[in-house]
Amino acid sequence: MIRQEAAAARALAAGADRDVADYRAEMRSQTRLLNALRETQVEQAADISGMKTDINEMRADINEMKTDINEMRADISGTKTDINEMRADISGTKTDINGIKTVQEEHGSALGELRTGMTHIIGLLDDLIRREG
Repeated sequence: MIRQEAAAARALAAGADRDVADYRAEMRSQTRLLNALRETQVEQAADISGMKTDINEMRADINEMKTDINEMRADISGTKTDINEMRADISGTKTDINGIKTVQEEHGSALGELRTGMTHIIGLLDDLIRREG
């Protein structure tokens, strides 16, 4: 009976040894799977970190563009002010030109008479030079 019990104990031990070997194989498989999952998570964490950096750089670029746009708006506003001032200057110049035209029209006949008188004086001087000459 002891032999039978010893044989039964050996059979049980052999079965337990196979069970432990199977369990260890499963554990190694699970460990490899967890390591692969860990590597994937590490890679993804690095990717996410890189994306965060890219997003922060894009935000900085957008803020810089906003600043540029605000500066352009200020420039455009200044240009509009300059244009309005130029329009006022042009309007003033037109008024001055119209005033000159009015003075010219008022004095145009007097200048014509003066021109006629000067021509007559030149003619008399020419006659005098010919007689004397």
